[in-house]
Amino acid sequence: MSIGDTFYGTFAGLGNVNAGGIDTTRLIDPFFFSGTDAVPGPASLSLVLSGLAAVMWLRRRKKNQCLNDGETLAEVSLAP
Repeated sequence: MSIGDTFYGTFAGLGNVNAGGIDTTRLIDPFFFSGTDAVPGPASLSLVLSGLAAVMWLRRRKKNQCLNDGETLAEVSLAP
């Protein structure tokens, strides 16, 4: 079962404990556990990928605009 990013579970285990006068050697004991999901959600992943795509598109667009003015790549890189 999960609620938000936290998940909960239980499983049955056979313990071999004889402590405090209580012998649980032949008893099945429930073990409870919980944890937190550390995987980022799809919204944050798509936001990062969209940002990277926008940066790449803008850089490519700027490069193409410089070359469309009739200049060569060498002239663009030497310009002050």
